[in-house]
Amino acid sequence: ISRLGPPPPGAPAPWMRPLGAIPIYLDFIYDVLVVGVNLATALLFQRYDDRLKHESLMKSNAQSQLSYLKGQINPHFYMNMLNNIHGMIEINPEKAQEMVLDMSRLMRYMLYDSSKTLIGLAREIDFLSNYIDIMRQRYPESKVHVTTRFPSGADTAGIYVPPLLFLVYIENAFKHGVSYRDVSFVSVSISVAGGKVVFKCLNSCHPAGGKDGGIGLHNARQRLNLIYGDSYDLDIRNIGDNYSVELKIPAHENTDSDN
Repeated sequence: ISRLGPPPPGAPAPWMRPLGAIPIYLDFIYDVLVVGVNLATALLFQRYDDRLKHESLMKSNAQSQLSYLKGQINPHFYMNMLNNIHGMIEINPEKAQEMVLDMSRLMRYMLYDSSKTLIGLAREIDFLSNYIDIMRQRYPESKVHVTTRFPSGADTAGIYVPPLLFLVYIENAFKHGVSYRDVSFVSVSISVAGGKVVFKCLNSCHPAGGKDGGIGLHNARQRLNLIYGDSYDLDIRNIGDNYSVELKIPAHENTDSDN
């Protein structure tokens, strides 16, 4: 029998007595923790969503800028080609007609294939080869020596590059490195090694030819920065009577961008 005796009449049973101060304090802490966790989770999701929107905006801006830079290549290219054909009309009208047909093939590539993000290296080499062949026709072989060295189809299989990435350097070589009066040369090569596509262009320099590539070279570097960031190497040198360009870019593989 309890020494305290039965509870007085009207008193609540022990299990119905109000909680003490400590249980109420713990319950308050629990509520604060729940609210804090929910708030932190919401902030994390909001920050992640903001980051996705920022990255999407940055990507959209970069793509727009790339399209703008690539779009500037076409007028620049057409202007140079039309000047070449115009000059050939006065020298050899029949050859000028052939150049017009050759240019139409290049234009098909510029209009359809160059709109893709990546293109097969073999197709890009075909385009560059056709362009160089057209330029060869403009100059006498006794004055201008043009050489090319490109990889075989087996070496380029499965390798993709951004379209028209090398064109500006070859255009620049013919525009500023070739003279009708003096012996000149242009040498272009592409190779694939160690996961890299290596482009080289070497040409002669003449005082009257100029050395400034203008907007073409500036846009080319901007495009490289947007596509590759710090993962490309561009070495441009002007040593004596020679002007050289060496560009190394990552070799993209296994993509359907060429389809």
